Amino acid sequence: MARVVIGPDIQVLGAAVNNIIEGLGAFRLLASHILNDVGIGSLDESGNFHLDKQAWYSFGAYLRAYSRMERELGPTIIYSAGLTIPRNAIFPKGIDSLETGLRSIDVAYHMNHGRHGEALFDAATGQMKNGIGHYHARRATDRRFELICENPYPCDLDRGIVEAMARRFEPSAMVFHDTKSLCRKLGGESCTFHVEW
Repeated sequence: MARVVIGPDIQVLGAAVNNIIEGLGAFRLLASHILNDVGIGSLDESGNFHLDKQAWYSFGAYLRAYSRMERELGPTIIYSAGLTIPRNAIFPKGIDSLETGLRSIDVAYHMNHGRHGEALFDAATGQMKNGIGHYHARRATDRRFELICENPYPCDLDRGIVEAMARRFEPSAMVFHDTKSLCRKLGGESCTFHVEW
């Protein structure tokens, strides 16, 4: 797999940005200042952060904000933010099992990212556009899935997303980071997670 190269025209939906802010809990204020610094949202004179949930923002700027949040807040906080995404983000309809939940992560990822103000997944036609990488889910055994996360987000965020989605349908699900493949933290092109229950 080739490293995902994000074009300058790729965007992230304001609602997706807001989900991360909400997921950071006590660190929301710092996150809002970081986002403001990269040109996402704005702070008013009282220091309150404002974000249009329907607007599209620069994905490149958002990734710079994530990189800074990861450095300043640490991987545990980024993982915790990932845990909140399946609860709050826009997901496709018809998710009713662990399998459909895990397979829907890629579709939801494309629903919350766009180009020129249009989502990269059209729910009406089922058409998905490329440009941001993917979440590849495949069943390995009856009680094990493998997810290859080939995108520019932090590894710990993806671990939180995968774990939250798996436990939504199977509370006993365990998520393991594949240590045999080269992780993005170590310069790899993707991260692989195993979900077992």
